[in-house]
Amino acid sequence: MKQARGSGGASGGASGEAEDDNIQVVPVESTSKKARILDAEGLSLGCEIATSKKKARDLVDYSFHRFASSDEPWEVPEWFLDDERKHRKRPMPVTKEMVEEYKQKWKEINARPIKRVAEAKARKKRRMLKKMEQAKKKAEAVVNTADISEREKMAQLK
Repeated sequence: MKQARGSGGASGGASGEAEDDNIQVVPVESTSKKARILDAEGLSLGCEIATSKKKARDLVDYSFHRFASSDEPWEVPEWFLDDERKHRKRPMPVTKEMVEEYKQKWKEINARPIKRVAEAKARKKRRMLKKMEQAKKKAEAVVNTADISEREKMAQLK
Protein backbone atom coordinates (compact mmCIF):
# COMPACT_ATOMS: atom_id res chain seq x y z
CA MET A 1 0.00 0.00 0.00
CA LYS A 2 1.46 3.35 -1.01
CA GLN A 3 0.57 6.64 0.49
CA ALA A 4 1.40 9.97 -1.11
CA ARG A 5 2.10 13.07 0.89
CA GLY A 6 1.93 16.54 -0.46
CA SER A 7 -0.52 18.49 -2.52
CA GLY A 8 -3.07 17.00 -4.86
CA GLY A 9 -2.95 13.58 -6.32
CA ALA A 10 -3.77 13.80 -10.00
CA SER A 11 -1.14 16.18 -11.33
CA GLY A 12 0.45 15.54 -14.67
CA GLY A 13 3.81 15.28 -16.37
CA ALA A 14 6.99 16.51 -14.72
CA SER A 15 5.41 17.34 -11.38
CA GLY A 16 4.36 13.66 -11.03
CA GLU A 17 8.04 12.66 -11.14
CA ALA A 18 8.87 15.16 -8.39
CA GLU A 19 6.15 13.71 -6.18
CA ASP A 20 7.77 10.25 -6.31
CA ASP A 21 10.23 11.46 -3.70
CA ASN A 22 7.34 12.06 -1.29
CA ILE A 23 5.83 8.58 -1.64
CA GLN A 24 6.10 6.56 1.52
CA VAL A 25 5.73 2.78 1.52
CA VAL A 26 3.71 1.62 4.52
CA PRO A 27 3.97 -2.07 5.43
CA VAL A 28 0.67 -3.91 5.67
CA GLU A 29 0.16 -5.64 8.98
CA SER A 30 -0.86 -9.26 8.81
CA THR A 31 -4.29 -9.90 10.27
CA SER A 32 -3.99 -13.64 10.08
CA LYS A 33 -5.97 -15.41 12.75
CA LYS A 34 -3.22 -18.01 13.15
CA ALA A 35 -0.72 -15.33 14.17
CA ARG A 36 -2.86 -14.11 17.06
CA ILE A 37 -2.37 -16.35 20.07
CA LEU A 38 -3.89 -14.89 23.20
CA ASP A 39 -2.58 -15.38 26.69
CA ALA A 40 -4.80 -16.34 29.61
CA GLU A 41 -5.70 -12.72 30.33
CA GLY A 42 -6.72 -12.08 26.72
CA LEU A 43 -8.80 -15.25 26.59
CA SER A 44 -10.69 -14.39 29.76
CA LEU A 45 -11.30 -10.85 28.50
CA GLY A 46 -12.52 -12.24 25.16
CA CYS A 47 -14.84 -14.61 26.99
CA GLU A 48 -16.38 -11.70 28.88
CA ILE A 49 -16.82 -9.70 25.68
CA ALA A 50 -18.38 -12.66 23.85
CA THR A 51 -20.82 -13.57 26.61
CA SER A 52 -22.16 -10.16 27.60
CA LYS A 53 -23.00 -7.11 25.48
CA LYS A 54 -23.05 -4.97 28.61
CA LYS A 55 -19.51 -5.99 29.58
CA ALA A 56 -18.30 -5.31 26.03
CA ARG A 57 -19.86 -1.84 26.12
CA ASP A 58 -18.45 -1.17 29.59
CA LEU A 59 -14.99 -2.24 28.44
CA VAL A 60 -15.07 0.24 25.56
CA ASP A 61 -16.29 2.98 27.89
CA TYR A 62 -13.60 2.03 30.41
CA SER A 63 -10.87 2.43 27.78
CA PHE A 64 -11.49 6.18 27.35
CA HIS A 65 -9.69 8.31 29.92
CA ARG A 66 -7.63 11.46 29.98
CA PHE A 67 -4.34 9.70 29.20
CA ALA A 68 -5.71 7.54 26.37
CA SER A 69 -4.38 9.68 23.52
CA SER A 70 -1.61 11.72 25.03
CA ASP A 71 0.85 11.97 22.14
CA GLU A 72 2.34 15.42 22.72
CA PRO A 73 6.02 15.34 23.71
CA TRP A 74 6.91 16.23 27.25
CA GLU A 75 10.03 18.02 28.46
CA VAL A 76 10.78 15.45 31.16
CA PRO A 77 13.49 12.84 31.73
CA GLU A 78 13.26 9.44 30.05
CA TRP A 79 12.88 7.56 33.36
CA PHE A 80 9.77 9.60 34.10
CA LEU A 81 8.27 8.73 30.71
CA ASP A 82 9.00 5.03 31.29
CA ASP A 83 7.33 5.20 34.68
CA GLU A 84 4.32 7.00 33.19
CA ARG A 85 3.96 4.38 30.43
CA LYS A 86 4.02 1.63 33.03
CA HIS A 87 1.48 3.16 35.43
CA ARG A 88 -0.74 5.02 32.97
CA LYS A 89 -2.58 1.91 31.76
CA ARG A 90 -5.62 0.83 33.65
CA PRO A 91 -5.66 -2.78 34.79
CA MET A 92 -7.78 -5.24 32.81
CA PRO A 93 -11.18 -5.87 34.40
CA VAL A 94 -10.83 -9.66 34.62
CA THR A 95 -10.89 -11.82 37.70
CA LYS A 96 -7.92 -13.86 38.85
CA GLU A 97 -10.08 -16.99 38.87
CA MET A 98 -10.83 -16.67 35.15
CA VAL A 99 -7.17 -16.08 34.33
CA GLU A 100 -6.15 -19.12 36.39
CA GLU A 101 -8.81 -21.21 34.67
CA TYR A 102 -7.41 -20.37 31.24
CA LYS A 103 -3.83 -20.91 32.43
CA GLN A 104 -4.87 -24.36 33.63
CA LYS A 105 -6.50 -25.09 30.25
CA TRP A 106 -3.30 -24.08 28.45
CA LYS A 107 -1.26 -26.35 30.73
CA GLU A 108 -3.59 -29.26 29.97
CA ILE A 109 -3.35 -28.61 26.23
CA ASN A 110 0.44 -28.38 26.34
CA ALA A 111 0.68 -31.54 28.44
CA ARG A 112 -1.12 -33.62 25.82
CA PRO A 113 1.27 -35.48 23.55
CA ILE A 114 1.31 -34.46 19.93
CA LYS A 115 -0.20 -36.98 17.52
CA ARG A 116 3.12 -37.64 15.77
CA VAL A 117 4.90 -38.20 19.08
CA ALA A 118 2.23 -40.69 20.11
CA GLU A 119 2.53 -42.47 16.76
CA ALA A 120 6.32 -42.66 17.10
CA LYS A 121 6.03 -44.13 20.59
CA ALA A 122 3.53 -46.71 19.32
CA ARG A 123 5.90 -47.69 16.46
CA LYS A 124 8.78 -48.05 18.89
CA LYS A 125 6.65 -50.22 21.18
CA ARG A 126 5.61 -52.42 18.23
CA ARG A 127 9.24 -52.90 17.20
CA MET A 128 10.18 -53.88 20.74
CA LEU A 129 7.32 -56.38 20.94
CA LYS A 130 8.37 -57.85 17.58
CA LYS A 131 11.98 -58.24 18.78
CA MET A 132 10.76 -59.85 22.01
CA GLU A 133 8.65 -62.35 20.05
CA GLN A 134 11.65 -63.24 17.88
CA ALA A 135 13.84 -63.65 20.96
CA LYS A 136 11.21 -65.92 22.61
CA LYS A 137 11.00 -68.08 19.47
CA LYS A 138 14.79 -68.47 19.38
CA ALA A 139 14.89 -69.25 23.10
CA GLU A 140 12.16 -71.89 22.72
CA ALA A 141 14.01 -73.44 19.78
CA VAL A 142 17.22 -73.64 21.82
CA VAL A 143 15.45 -75.08 24.87
CA ASN A 144 13.55 -77.68 22.81
CA THR A 145 16.70 -79.12 21.20
CA ALA A 146 17.60 -82.30 23.07
CA ASP A 147 20.96 -83.15 21.54
CA ILE A 148 22.97 -80.36 23.30
CA SER A 149 23.92 -80.00 26.94
CA GLU A 150 22.54 -77.47 29.42
CA ARG A 151 25.78 -75.48 29.38
CA GLU A 152 25.64 -75.08 25.60
CA LYS A 153 21.96 -74.07 25.81
CA MET A 154 22.84 -71.30 28.30
CA ALA A 155 25.66 -70.06 26.06
CA GLN A 156 23.33 -69.90 23.05
CA LEU A 157 20.65 -68.11 25.04
CA LYS A 158 23.13 -65.45 26.13
